[in-house]
Amino acid sequence: MDGMIRSFLYKRWEMFDVNATLSVGNVGVVSTNNRGLSVEEIAKIAIDKILYVAKDTPAPLRDQVLDFKFVLEEVILGYLKVAVDQDRATICAKLRDAGYPELAGNLRSL
Repeated sequence: MDGMIRSFLYKRWEMFDVNATLSVGNVGVVSTNNRGLSVEEIAKIAIDKILYVAKDTPAPLRDQVLDFKFVLEEVILGYLKVAVDQDRATICAKLRDAGYPELAGNLRSL
């Protein structure tokens, strides 16, 4: 009976013909020299991941998406700047509490 089940399953599997394609999309690389990525660069990377407009998108829809992409990038950029500022403020407070007020002041002025 076990051989009969295997034979049935094998015959059932032969009935399927699967063709598949895989696309990884656009791959981009961003590098810097002697610095990290700026908040503007990070915002651009984020918005490119969030919104993609195909080349064959109809012009009116494409224009709308590109306008929205610009607005969304500005929103993301604004919040990234706030996040950096708040993180820096937290580090400065911890440095002051640890007895390094001069280092905290230098960091805050960056």
